[in-house]
Amino acid sequence: MPLFWAYSVKTDSATVEEIAAARDDHLRWQFENEKLGNLLGAGPVFDPDVDGPPVAGIYILVCNDAAEARARADTDPFHARGLREYTILRWRLNESAYMGVGLRAALNGDEPDNPHYYPPAG
Repeated sequence: MPLFWAYSVKTDSATVEEIAAARDDHLRWQFENEKLGNLLGAGPVFDPDVDGPPVAGIYILVCNDAAEARARADTDPFHARGLREYTILRWRLNESAYMGVGLRAALNGDEPDNPHYYPPAG
């Protein structure tokens, strides 16, 4: 199945407070899509030369085509609320030597009572 990068950046009108208020819903959306097999991975993007907050976010969607990837990205609470806008790029993974499958569960915990568990409860 094709893979699609969603490169997501804050809109000019969105405030830091609005982004923070929507973050838990965004994380729940990501983990719901991960459980459904629609999300390969996700995370923030930082300026490599500045120790500061994220400048964007990226996630990799598993979809049949670009229309489905756009429709799925539209349901991300950050996008649905007009706080971020995205670009979709089709991606073909040709090779990988990375062996960290299941890394999220190992790092963040997979039980809600684990203090590092994500998505947030609720």
